[in-house]
Amino acid sequence: MKLGKANILSQLYDYYFSNPESVAFYIQRDKKKYDVNTFEKVTYSGLLENIMSYAHGIQLRNLGGKKIIILHPPDKEVISLVFAMFHVGAIPVFIDPNVGLKHLKACIGNSGAEVILTSRILMPLAVGLSGRASVRQFLTPRKIKTKETEIMDSFEKDDPSDGIAGIFYTSGSTGTPKGVVWTHHTIKGQLALLSQLVNTGHGSVNLALFPLFLIYGPLMGGATIWPHYKLSKPIGIPPKGLLQFIKQNSIDYTFGSPVIWKNLLAYCEAHHESIPNIRSILCGGAPIRSAIQEKLQKRMRSGKFHVTYGATEALPISYSCTQEGDQMGTLLGRAFKGVKIKIKPVSTQTTHVPRCNHTLGEVLVKGEQVAPGYLHQVLDTNQTKTYHDTGDFGYLDQDNKLWYYGRKKHAIHEGEICYYPVPIEKQVKEVLGEIACTIYVFDQKLFLILEKRVRRSTNLSKEELIAKVNAYVSNYSYSFDELVYYPKRFPVDKRHYSKVDRIKIQQWAFKTLSK
Repeated sequence: MKLGKANILSQLYDYYFSNPESVAFYIQRDKKKYDVNTFEKVTYSGLLENIMSYAHGIQLRNLGGKKIIILHPPDKEVISLVFAMFHVGAIPVFIDPNVGLKHLKACIGNSGAEVILTSRILMPLAVGLSGRASVRQFLTPRKIKTKETEIMDSFEKDDPSDGIAGIFYTSGSTGTPKGVVWTHHTIKGQLALLSQLVNTGHGSVNLALFPLFLIYGPLMGGATIWPHYKLSKPIGIPPKGLLQFIKQNSIDYTFGSPVIWKNLLAYCEAHHESIPNIRSILCGGAPIRSAIQEKLQKRMRSGKFHVTYGATEALPISYSCTQEGDQMGTLLGRAFKGVKIKIKPVSTQTTHVPRCNHTLGEVLVKGEQVAPGYLHQVLDTNQTKTYHDTGDFGYLDQDNKLWYYGRKKHAIHEGEICYYPVPIEKQVKEVLGEIACTIYVFDQKLFLILEKRVRRSTNLSKEELIAKVNAYVSNYSYSFDELVYYPKRFPVDKRHYSKVDRIKIQQWAFKTLSK
């Protein structure tokens, strides 16, 4: 089997050819041991043999070019099988298991896939979810694998064509999940941008705290530590164990959701611990407060804590390792080298609350990492050269740093006034501290919404809380009329456990205030 250099798997082959017996994965089997010397080791040679076994099996089953839904917990066999799909042109379809059964079933139907890769345990669920979809085969990794392990020793001439590498469904945390098309060129663009922040290649070590980095790791070279955690549930990653990984190994980089680092910070503060032996921590998927970012950076003995911004359609876009200052909104930082950001201005006739001294509008981005489109909507699989609309609002400051004002759909319009929850919530937290809060506008009144549990943690009445907040925010030409308590914890996304579902809260507020 020949492989064109345009194929993303050619990068893995490069690392294999230069040092076949170097370690690709350190897999933790005993969850009480954290030193990689006690882990199962998978070399690049062993990984390539496994990949080729699956590549031959895919071809024997005539699955090349077909979409295959991955409905199987990540393990060594599944990762090898995904790489084999990249090799022979089968198209893996990734759906976040946290989207819920309703969305999961809808995504399966939308994908048009004929094959579901699953486990014996999940087979009944896979069959039930497929319903009237186009799925015709249900396979386990064992049924695809063959004994053929021949590893090729040459490449075809560079192929300028850029085929589809995979379909990645969005989490649905800001709407209905959509299937985003990633080409081989898209993934290469992503890895090139990430390498601007982290040390890669032979000798580097990646601690995988997000499933995608089990794929990225070998493609970026070096070794990937695979912890004994359910990576699709970042809120369940124990900070004590995570700190042990960091203490007992020299780690070049890791990527994780904000909830992971918030929990780690809380643990370190409670036990007077520092964070050693790590060069780069990447945080992404949702905004993180500057105060938390600053405290985490101080806990690190060396290295940098980077907050990255991006989306499934454009990953990554910008990064920040500095503090916010007193600007409006949330700092998203500078664009990666090679990425272009521009702002599409919104109507100047609208009064924006809070006011902004820069051009406020929709964030557009262009770069090699931008996906060419969505499933069923891709006109050209070659990299698009037009700007992608992220659906986010923000602005570029005088230093060309990007600031976030929130999702376009979360903005609240009242006549000619437009209220932006994100920067207002930030200002409220400057007064009341790290509490869950948001806003709503009803009958020309601005309401502050807090979680009900806040009431139990303060001796102040509603009127006193409003007065305290208004004394601060009145400097920004707005004030709150009333305060209401949300009866439960604020709903958040099921991937990063950090994005507040403002639409759901706004719907609750409308029903409550309409009574």
